[in-house]
Amino acid sequence: MANARDFSDGLDKIIPYKRQRPGRLGEPIARPGIAGGIGVGEPDDEGDGIDSPLSETSRVHLSAPKTITSTDGLFVIEYAPVIQINMADASNRSVVFNYAEE
Repeated sequence: MANARDFSDGLDKIIPYKRQRPGRLGEPIARPGIAGGIGVGEPDDEGDGIDSPLSETSRVHLSAPKTITSTDGLFVIEYAPVIQINMADASNRSVVFNYAEE
């Protein structure tokens, strides 16, 4: 029975293969540097943003529970998907996470 080495040797006899040594990389192309810049920004006095830490105040589940079955059919898991989580930040502002329904 032929093995991979015999197959490789046979191909070498049919198709001449000259192993090439990889050459060295050329010198990198000289490029100008990126000019520095100064950004100017001003804080927003409206206080937008979320202050850490967040604490969960409530969550809303889909009204009808969903079930999934394992691929072998032995296990059936029932769960209520979360569609919304309400949280409060450190400034007691409401932060709402809405999740898509499947």
